[in-house]
Amino acid sequence: MTRPEIAFTVNNLRQFLQAPMTAHWAACKRVLRYLQGIPFHGLWFKPASSLHLERFSDTDWASCVDDRHSTTGYCVYPCGYLINWCSKKLQVIARSSTEA
Repeated sequence: MTRPEIAFTVNNLRQFLQAPMTAHWAACKRVLRYLQGIPFHGLWFKPASSLHLERFSDTDWASCVDDRHSTTGYCVYPCGYLINWCSKKLQVIARSSTEA
């Protein structure tokens, strides 16, 4: 959870684990080289005087051009620091944004 800058790339790469191609392996190696080059980067948390919790969620509507499935996600910010997030492709094809 201390490396949100690569979360999107890793999420996209994991979608191709069943049948990876050469381009996916090259992208994976690039992420690993990036992480190897900056081992001491991360998030630093400072103490807060009060606990202020914010949570955001959103769902898109069939935005994946490969299979037209929707993606949903959320993130949690206590005291302004991102500590938890989730992004998930829905298994069904929604016919409306309300259904998604």
